[in-house]
Amino acid sequence: MAKNKGYIGIMVANRGQRKGILQRYLRSKTSNVRLYCFTPSSVDWKSKTITGLHRSGHTWKQRRFPFPEVVYNKCYTPDRKWMRGFKRELGKDKCFNHITQFDKLEIYGVLSGTELRRYLPDTVAYDQERVTGLLEAYPVLYLKPCKGWQGKGVYRVELKESGEIHIGHHHFKPELIAPNVSAFLEAMHQRIGEKPYIIQRGIEAQQVNGHNFDIRVLVQKNKKGFWTVTNTVSRIAHAHYFNTGICEKVVLSEKSAAFPVSRRTGTHSDSIAV
Repeated sequence: MAKNKGYIGIMVANRGQRKGILQRYLRSKTSNVRLYCFTPSSVDWKSKTITGLHRSGHTWKQRRFPFPEVVYNKCYTPDRKWMRGFKRELGKDKCFNHITQFDKLEIYGVLSGTELRRYLPDTVAYDQERVTGLLEAYPVLYLKPCKGWQGKGVYRVELKESGEIHIGHHHFKPELIAPNVSAFLEAMHQRIGEKPYIIQRGIEAQQVNGHNFDIRVLVQKNKKGFWTVTNTVSRIAHAHYFNTGICEKVVLSEKSAAFPVSRRTGTHSDSIAV
């Protein structure tokens, strides 16, 4: 079956994401572009068809489509076999966002060799000896997956004057209070096991109306192949959450600047947090 000219296929991780993602892009689509959303499991490579969701008028419909002219990947997974398949079928220049995960430790290493070094919070690979030593140097640390996304698996660790170690998952209120270092190390082993993690120094953050926020700059290549800034947004976390990856809303950064700003110690927005 021939490719359906004019269609852009948006690939997401699961069926539950299709409608929300599609709604977001339909707001800005032009009249000559048609969109549908699909998952990797809905691709039939033999018949070169895809079962996808699209909107027809005011109705959401699911049907089988031929392969689109262009695929945009919204699956945040290290498995790239799906995009490799589409690059074979459609051509490399018709597949976008084929790399969706980067190693935070590698990014830190690259940026450390530039003039941005002074803005970076100290970052090292996780191991039990390092995390114990860093807790003595810095009372607040963040533990993050080397290859993570949307704030998943991020822990905030705070050493109190009493010697207790508070472990928070997404929010400031601890989900566990370890009475000593040994209990803390055991608790973290149960949570992250052997997964590659980084340890990052906790730094002071800014807030709007008591909510943590960060600033995200979208950089894309223009038609001449030069990197340009195309948008700047702020993610505003839920109340009492340090993790902006689980946010209450996303706004243009100039809008967040209109709110009263406060500061809270031990979170991660003032510097570049990879």
